[in-house]
Amino acid sequence: MVSSLELEAVAMISKVFLIYLNLNLLLSSLIWPTYDPFKLMWKNEVAWVQSGAIMGELYYEIAQKSGTLAFPSALCHGVAFGRYTSGGGYGLLFRKYGLAADNVIDAEFIDANGRILKQKINGGRSVLGYSWRRNYRVSFLVATPSFKTKSDYVKKPIPEIGFQGIWSQLFEPEARGATLNFVAYGGKMDEIPESAVAFPHRKGNLYKISYKIRWREEDNVNSERYIAWMRRLYSYMKSFVSKSPREAYVNYRDLDIGKNNEDGYTTYAQMSTWGRKYFKNNFDRLVKIKTKIDPENFFRHEQSISPYFG
Repeated sequence: MVSSLELEAVAMISKVFLIYLNLNLLLSSLIWPTYDPFKLMWKNEVAWVQSGAIMGELYYEIAQKSGTLAFPSALCHGVAFGRYTSGGGYGLLFRKYGLAADNVIDAEFIDANGRILKQKINGGRSVLGYSWRRNYRVSFLVATPSFKTKSDYVKKPIPEIGFQGIWSQLFEPEARGATLNFVAYGGKMDEIPESAVAFPHRKGNLYKISYKIRWREEDNVNSERYIAWMRRLYSYMKSFVSKSPREAYVNYRDLDIGKNNEDGYTTYAQMSTWGRKYFKNNFDRLVKIKTKIDPENFFRHEQSISPYFG
């Protein structure tokens, strides 16, 4: 299963038959042939959106039918709706209207046994659909990324001396392909409880920092130099960012903070090392849901939540 948002290019080697799912191709013809990828019902200002629809398509369809409605979602038009929204999903409107996930009012999923699971949040009709054929294990194909990313949340202003340390590292040779994005929080995000959806990073955050470093594919032989630079910067930032846990954004996945065992059996304590960074106190709820819905851990990757194995 892949998505254009997957920055870490997670890759689990399958021990059994493997299916490769590209969410960008997972449109209505593959799931519900009787529906369009976007069934916009303007009477209720509600839209049905399939999980594989990319955000640019959604924005375009809304704009074709309305000059006043919008959906608070991704900055990047090429990410798949399902993958993006499942991690929370922020965009230019999130300080006024919240995350993409905050605006999903109903969802349908298909589990490993072919059951359709429905979750009505506000009694609406919006569908966030996932569909996999049963009796096959879904895993991730091995991929070699040409970038590395990390993220942090900042609770208190970083002093000037702290930024001086950042600037000095950005002038190092390995940093020529590096970018740091500071995304301001507040507004509507302060009003929504941490437990409203799985995404917990709400009140108390001044901004989120995303760190990204890229290099050319032909320079993969030197990839460890660039990754080492990223890790040095991340280590330097630890005194300026959130603590206990040092929070991270799940859509900017970072395998440095931990990963599942290849056999699929990961202890609760092991999962907690990254699970609480991504989900804080919502982590326990997610483990319970996973244990109930997918006890055999059919759907998994390096940082997926596993059932409770002790």
